[in-house]
Amino acid sequence: MNIEEIKEDLRGKFRSVEDKTGSFSDSARGALKPLNEGIDQAMVSIADIGKDINDLRTAPMAEGVCRHIIQEIIDFESNLPENMQAGGRLVSFASGEIFSINDIKYKNPNLIIFYGELPDGSRVRMLQHQSQLNIMLMAVPVREPDKPRRKIGFCAESEEQ
Repeated sequence: MNIEEIKEDLRGKFRSVEDKTGSFSDSARGALKPLNEGIDQAMVSIADIGKDINDLRTAPMAEGVCRHIIQEIIDFESNLPENMQAGGRLVSFASGEIFSINDIKYKNPNLIIFYGELPDGSRVRMLQHQSQLNIMLMAVPVREPDKPRRKIGFCAESEEQ
């Protein structure tokens, strides 16, 4: 049962009581108003709980990890000048190659995919299991200074299988 169905069910029960007892007097209606408002407030709380449950469901999945990484990148870039963007160094690799991060995607249940460029302009696609993910965010110059830096903020599951 979804939230709207619960609300309608409760309102139906309220109408049923009203039908059985005849029209409520103004004083009775006034006495029931806080109850009705309480029901509305409870429904909002139930909706919030539903969102929290969905967040908990995706948190251990690559989708949840991807969202957290993107939020960290957005926060990191908010303090950078426009001619700089987020770059990264995967600290689990010995070479520690630095690359600009152009996009991030995921494949549930546990794969995070970084798309970017090395300093020489060659494209990279880094596939990383979420349990092995250690990335250090770094400020790197924007490759095309005459264009605004690419905003990261959309996290889509890859359609490739």
